[in-house]
Amino acid sequence: MIWHGDNMNGLKGIFSHDNGFTQLTIALFVAFSSLIALFGLECVALWIIYKPASLESFNALITGDIALLKLSQALQAFALFIFPAFITAFLLTKTTVSDYLSLKNKANITVYMLVALAAIFALPSVNALAELNNAITFPPFLHGFEVWARSLEDAAQELTEKFLSVSGIPGLLLNIFVVAVLAAVGEELIFRGVLQRIFTNWTKSETLGIWLTAFVFSVVHFQFFGFLPRLLLGAFFGYLLVWTRTIWLPTLAHFIHNGVSVVAFYLHHNGYIQANPDEVGTSGMLWLSAVTTVLFLGIVYWIQHASLAALSDRSQH
Repeated sequence: MIWHGDNMNGLKGIFSHDNGFTQLTIALFVAFSSLIALFGLECVALWIIYKPASLESFNALITGDIALLKLSQALQAFALFIFPAFITAFLLTKTTVSDYLSLKNKANITVYMLVALAAIFALPSVNALAELNNAITFPPFLHGFEVWARSLEDAAQELTEKFLSVSGIPGLLLNIFVVAVLAAVGEELIFRGVLQRIFTNWTKSETLGIWLTAFVFSVVHFQFFGFLPRLLLGAFFGYLLVWTRTIWLPTLAHFIHNGVSVVAFYLHHNGYIQANPDEVGTSGMLWLSAVTTVLFLGIVYWIQHASLAALSDRSQH
């Protein structure tokens, strides 16, 4: 069978008039199909290259080699987020994919600078919320869930430290690329670009679309004791998209948040700074969280009004 351009055009926007549940199902199907396909190709390639003696040794190779882990993380960003975002957008819209994903619109350079500042000022409050979230205890009947959630959190923390523990600039740049660039671009495309639009159209409410997407965004990280700060960050990213109508501003905020964390970990790990960046703004420095939260909220208010004014001017012209 020869696949012609007409066949592709026939698929363009084929699910654009379906209900929200169907569109969400399509988005999930595309994402997991892409992930399984690319992960399968990766496993085949690694098996051919390394020729492991058994499945157990192959699994130990994948989970124990940090370089391979970073490669898998990068491939996952493409397979689970970036490729599916474009494919799903193609299937869900009769307009252009770039319009659906809010890729075309730009904002004033001042707004970009304000968003970068807001993302930085949010960091101490994120640490304080993470500390508060981590202190949550469950009633006895949920003890099993708490043990399971704690084990996931500890495993994620251990893996993150191994992943980020580098001693040279090349390693730092690679971490920034994988953890900040790819994660920001990929996650914003699929969560804010696709899922938030689906939820908004489904519920007929931008507010519900923002918060439902933020909830899913936090849940899929499978780190309950970081759920609250990630939920609020997801909502912040969602409001940025609604106010500015461009995916690039939530992507910038996401990149700044992850990038600063990566650089701060590098500086602390290699002894350039003594303070643990994860403790900045926590119980010993709550005053810093209070100050930066006020600054953050002030900047967010400024961003909202500047963006809405810019959109109003654009619509009048």
